Amino acid sequence: MKKWSILVAGLFVLAVAIPSYAFSKANTVILSVDGGYEWFAPKRHLESTGIGYVLAGYNFTDHWGVEGLAGMFTSYSRNNGNYNQQIRGKQLAFDGVYHFTPVKIARQVIEPFLLAGVGVNHYNSNNNNNDPNSEGNINAGAGMHIFANDVIALRLEARDFYTITGGKNDFMVAGGVSFFIC
Repeated sequence: MKKWSILVAGLFVLAVAIPSYAFSKANTVILSVDGGYEWFAPKRHLESTGIGYVLAGYNFTDHWGVEGLAGMFTSYSRNNGNYNQQIRGKQLAFDGVYHFTPVKIARQVIEPFLLAGVGVNHYNSNNNNNDPNSEGNINAGAGMHIFANDVIALRLEARDFYTITGGKNDFMVAGGVSFFIC
């Protein structure tokens, strides 16, 4: 937890020190520290759990950009053969993002966005009898940035991760802090 606090503080100092402006403008870098909750597909036999992740993005235009996500989680098996066995996981995603034109609602600037892309989920148990498992996915989601000022925004989003092999649908809701740097 201390590492996350240091990372957030460092990103805050960096965001304040570098000239920037609000909203998704062309040639803007977005850095986010987020956390959320992921509901796993019943076919996975995993307990739903919290997930922490970092996200980095770049906007090519005022509306179009890309983002990369890297997250980690710990869950427990719900499979009869290894019930309650700890499972550690990693989640990676690379998405195209479309930012809608920001709107001002009750003194807050809100910028909705849609995203879609590809990714990988990696699962590893602590049991030496089970091999690690990596599965490709496609994902899509929607969210919004609620700007506190020109540099910092609250990020809220919901995503669906669909594993192509086996047809498993995982759903995540998350929130965090985004820093906009030009």
